[in-house]
Amino acid sequence: MLDPVPFAGARGEMADRDLQSGFVVAATATGSILGREVVARARERSLGASAGTAGGEPIDSTWQRVLLRRHWFDHSTMDVLLGRDFAAAEKDRWYRCLDRVLEHKPDLFVHLQQRWKDLFQAEFDLLLYDLTSTYVEGEAEGNPKARYGYSRDGRPDCKQVVIALVITPAGFPLAYSVMDGNTSDKTTLRGFLDKVETLYGQARRVWLMDRGIPTEALLQEMRSSRKETYYLVGTSRAKVRQYEKKWLELPWRKVRDSVRVKLFEKDGELYVLAKSEGRQAKEIAIRRKKLTRLMRKLRAMRRSCPKRDQLLMRVGAAKTDAGRAFGLVKINLPKAREEVTRETFTFRLDKAKLREAELREGHYLLRTNLVAEDPGVLWDRYMQLTQIEAAFKCLKNDVGFRPTVCR
Repeated sequence: MLDPVPFAGARGEMADRDLQSGFVVAATATGSILGREVVARARERSLGASAGTAGGEPIDSTWQRVLLRRHWFDHSTMDVLLGRDFAAAEKDRWYRCLDRVLEHKPDLFVHLQQRWKDLFQAEFDLLLYDLTSTYVEGEAEGNPKARYGYSRDGRPDCKQVVIALVITPAGFPLAYSVMDGNTSDKTTLRGFLDKVETLYGQARRVWLMDRGIPTEALLQEMRSSRKETYYLVGTSRAKVRQYEKKWLELPWRKVRDSVRVKLFEKDGELYVLAKSEGRQAKEIAIRRKKLTRLMRKLRAMRRSCPKRDQLLMRVGAAKTDAGRAFGLVKINLPKAREEVTRETFTFRLDKAKLREAELREGHYLLRTNLVAEDPGVLWDRYMQLTQIEAAFKCLKNDVGFRPTVCR
């Protein structure tokens, strides 16, 4: 380990500034780990390229990002820490410095974890794990990770990369990875379990994640062969229907003013069926909106009576827009070579399915191997997944992380 960079001389000036503490802590930790020699080499390399940037690539693709960098540099202490003005914040220089930092990534995370423990009394027994993607505008021929795959941004026509993040409920990142754009969510968790154990050692940890991330085989492995490794994960509604008779016999337990739960233990797992009045009201409003729009479209088709091929295309588009609400309507389509009339094209609301959907709205099922845990605590923990989703939203919208422009 190299000697740390002395920041003591800059502390007085730091105190008089409107500090953005997260950036400054990260910069200080980077200096402590890399030392004077590595930072100096990165700085010399980046500043030495300044003459070539004037007539080369533009500073950034949009003025918004230029202003964001300028605002951050002027309102943090980076000029004090680096001993340079805003000219040092040109984006290509930052990227070149990040290339030098990359090899020290594991040491950085270990050091940051210890600093967070010391400064903020952070705890790392509860970890939130989630994935997102960002699409790429351009061919991205120089980026081998840019691939076509499932796009969370609704852009399957563009190449993308997948980003995985592990954070604490307080928002402290513990690990991250940028993966190929066609990476399946179910193939990522095992690697992070091993990575966190390698970096920080074996300890009691609870992993919170969405239902599409773990496989049944991996959950079984976490229950049986991984000591002190626990999980709390969402589960598909098919499980609710699978054990529906057992759920009906169990009493509701109130854990919040608007939240009730039922508990069911099976094969070393605790299933928590939760019913939220707030979520129920939201799902009812969404379903009614989609169902109303679907019925309006179907009535317009029945009035105009288009040709059969056009009718099938319009019904298909309406099905995509309506989602699950489409299954609540029974539609009779004209047969092949049959003319579209008001008699051959009919539809009606399936009231039996609608009543069944209303009974299940606002319900969601959690599963965990923390069989002795308070159900109210489990529900609170699962709701914390919204924090990592908010972090991704901030990256994509506020920071302008999406899209990535590559040639």
